[in-house]
Amino acid sequence: QREVKQCKEVLATDPQNGTALLQLGFAYRSLKQFGDAAEAFNQRIHAGGDPEERWFSKYMIGRCQEEAGRRPLLVSGSV
Repeated sequence: QREVKQCKEVLATDPQNGTALLQLGFAYRSLKQFGDAAEAFNQRIHAGGDPEERWFSKYMIGRCQEEAGRRPLLVSGSV
C-alpha cells in the first residue's frame, strides 16, 4: 500500500507520469486489486510516450483480466 500512496503522490502533481502509472499498476496487481491495476495500465496507455511501455501496459491489462478469472479482452488501438 505504501507504493500505491507514493505513486498517487507523484500523479497528483504530474498525472501523465508514465513511470508512476506503470508502477501504480504493478502495485495494485501485487495487492491483487486487478481492476485498479488494469485501470492504471489503461491510463499509462493513454498518457502516450514510450511505445514499448504502452504495448506492455496492454499486455498487463490482459494478465490482470486473467488473474481476476476473466477471459482477457482485446485492447484496441495502435501503439
